[in-house]
Amino acid sequence: MRLLNAATRCLEEFVGDDIPRYAILSHTWGPNELTFDNLVRSEPVPSNAKIDGCCRRVLSRNLGYVWIDTICINKNSSAELSEAINSMFEWYRASAVCYAYLSDVSSLPDLDGKPPGYAYFVNKKSEFCRSRWFTRGWTLQELLAPETVQFYDADWKYISKNSWFYAAVAQITGVPRLVLQGETRLEDVCIAARMAWAANRRTTRKEDIAYCLMGIFGVNMAMLYGEGDRAFTRLQEEIIRKSDDESIFAWGFGSTGETSSASTQFLASSPADFEGCEGIWKGVDKPEPEGSVTNRSYWERELTPHYSLTNKGLLIKRRLLALLNFENSRGPPETCARVGTRSATLGTAWRNPSLPDTPEVPVYGQRVPG
Repeated sequence: MRLLNAATRCLEEFVGDDIPRYAILSHTWGPNELTFDNLVRSEPVPSNAKIDGCCRRVLSRNLGYVWIDTICINKNSSAELSEAINSMFEWYRASAVCYAYLSDVSSLPDLDGKPPGYAYFVNKKSEFCRSRWFTRGWTLQELLAPETVQFYDADWKYISKNSWFYAAVAQITGVPRLVLQGETRLEDVCIAARMAWAANRRTTRKEDIAYCLMGIFGVNMAMLYGEGDRAFTRLQEEIIRKSDDESIFAWGFGSTGETSSASTQFLASSPADFEGCEGIWKGVDKPEPEGSVTNRSYWERELTPHYSLTNKGLLIKRRLLALLNFENSRGPPETCARVGTRSATLGTAWRNPSLPDTPEVPVYGQRVPG
């Protein structure tokens, strides 16, 4: 790991666990960004408003080092770039503090002699709410991974210390306040909801919309720039190999609750397909007696979905529940699938004598409000 010494302004390399405490910078790239290519080995980093302010903050916090992606990664080395991208979430998580630098936010307005409140920050016309930082793919993990994130404006002034500030950031990003404050673990939020947080974010390179989400889902992938949309498919495949959270298939419904014009495939084409899925949450444990059908261990043992990727595609095994009394069987075709089976293979306990030998069982998957 390469770090910038905030005092000497020189880059230093650390290997293994011998890494000092460090701050980390979260920012968006500008037109005249100082990069690793601009640096001369063993010489101090040239003066730069962004880096100067960052180093001052680091030293004021009694930290000696800071990690800044633009100057700490040699992007000419594909191996180093791949390692950095796969490690980035953990680097942000391990930082002592993350400085979120909003270069397009000037000094905050003075409202009747008082600093702006919650209403200003969530106002879609305010500089803060319109900052590019909230629209970029990479900054999502930079918001979620660190234990402490501090926001600064273009002049490196601390934006807010108020308790409601988390609520304002939650309103802008769609990430629940409890997640931002660390009271809810990222792993306890279902896959669809985490994907939804990235639905309106963008990256310069098409592949990066997948690569920037790897750490949020705890997976690693090889960097294959040039693969285009295939990168997001690979991301979902890696998630499926690691998780049995079937909310990864709960995409294709916009915020209006209507199906999108997405294809018939099981996997989404981009995080945008998960827009409107923020409200999907994992079930909450309830203290039920052992043996009860409402006991969580029963459902995990008997009904937890099992699916895997095979050379033929996606293999999903589900239980078949007989529909003995089913009203409105003529459901809209776009919201149901018909599963053909032979009643004789179901056993007497499950057989419905009124069903033909080869019934078609409508399985509805239409999204409902709430």
